[in-house]
Amino acid sequence: MAADIPEVLRKIAAGDPGAKAWLYDTYAGELQRKLSFRYGVHALDPEELLQDSFVYFYQHDGRVLSAFLDRHPPPQQTAEQLRTYLWDLACGVASNRLRDRRTRRRNLPESGRDLSLVVADSDPEQEHIARDQMRRFADCIAEKGEQIQLYFALRFVDGLTAEEIAGVTGWPIEQVYRLRVRLGAAADDCAMRLQMDLR
Repeated sequence: MAADIPEVLRKIAAGDPGAKAWLYDTYAGELQRKLSFRYGVHALDPEELLQDSFVYFYQHDGRVLSAFLDRHPPPQQTAEQLRTYLWDLACGVASNRLRDRRTRRRNLPESGRDLSLVVADSDPEQEHIARDQMRRFADCIAEKGEQIQLYFALRFVDGLTAEEIAGVTGWPIEQVYRLRVRLGAAADDCAMRLQMDLR
């Protein structure tokens, strides 16, 4: 049954637990699968990322929902647009986590940095599999074009924000946002292709 997305969002903003449950039940499974594929290679727990994303959404629902509603006029307040918005939010949570980790590692003394690498590398077989998956994913993204590949590297490897990417590349901010959408579609395609290869 199709949901009236603007009505559901109004209910979430009003604190309706049923609307919040619907949002989670509808989108959580797909988001967790995508988070697992994209960020598992970085040893980030996809379930934890998912929970943090929804906690952020619910705790800041007024501001988060306002941003969605401002960005999408009523005809665009669709289930698909909301799915994309939640995915972008989850990617932002993951990117912040990666940036925090890099900052902590840079601030560790050399011996602490070595210890953190030993802990992260405690399962060599899993690390090898993850590295191979990431290499194949990166190769697939590279096939989608130079701009998408560069956007992917700047956003998800270097952890830059959209504004920072615009500053580094000289691209207009609108182009950066368009690349984000194109990368999402490219990542979905690559994820599907690689999952099929792994079966």
